[in-house]
Amino acid sequence: MNQATAKPVRWRWIVGGTALAIVIALGICESLGWPFLASPMQRWLGEALQRRVSLSADSASGPSVKIHLLGGIRVDAAYLEVGAPGWSQAPHTLLARDARLKLGYADLWRASRGEPMRIRELRAAQIDSRIERLADGRASWQFGKRTEVPDTAERPTRMPVFGRLQVDSGTLVLRDALIAAELDATYSLVDGSNISATGVQPNGSATGLVFNAKGSYQKKPLRIDLQTTGVLPVIAEDAEAVALPVNLDARIGGARLVFKGTATDALHLTA
Repeated sequence: MNQATAKPVRWRWIVGGTALAIVIALGICESLGWPFLASPMQRWLGEALQRRVSLSADSASGPSVKIHLLGGIRVDAAYLEVGAPGWSQAPHTLLARDARLKLGYADLWRASRGEPMRIRELRAAQIDSRIERLADGRASWQFGKRTEVPDTAERPTRMPVFGRLQVDSGTLVLRDALIAAELDATYSLVDGSNISATGVQPNGSATGLVFNAKGSYQKKPLRIDLQTTGVLPVIAEDAEAVALPVNLDARIGGARLVFKGTATDALHLTA
């Protein structure tokens, strides 16, 4: 082999070896959860959402999470907090414990431009949510730069859309000045891959939504008790239409609605 032929071969080995080393390094980091990216990820999410994001319950210690970046962002965290917008007096918008959050890169970019957030997956043992909307249309579920700017012409009305949502124990505080609603609720959402009429998975655990709330609407006392055997047809925008057993008892002032039957949309009682 002459010298001219040896040089291309040598460079192919160098380039191939470098590429292989990079692939191995990426695989190792992905399997370990990119521990050195926890702090940068916390800052990046905060900048994208224009909110304070914390991945540690103790501000004196660094965030302890596992991060996966292939095909989207997945964060497994013992503690996840998304702060309230600057105009709010609430301590936070979302506080989750033992949580898994999945976001798509394109979904996060759209949310940073003020579009409704699409959360591919959110699972948590506990979640505390404080949801607000002011009379001028600013809402705590709108993320990105538009959250601090009143926009009465395009008032945000859509809450985040979920691909999958599972919450063992949740609390929700809602304050909506536009529709004069105040709500304090507790709930649990456990969705199974095999939805049955009994609301029980093959392993025997229960599935579905249990939602109990008290408050006021248009200055009238309000109470809602809702139970379904599935979750996705309730909260997911593109979920398959499946008729689920629904039990609803809602009271506003002197009016009462009782529904016991099946529906493909438990919030609007369709089909």
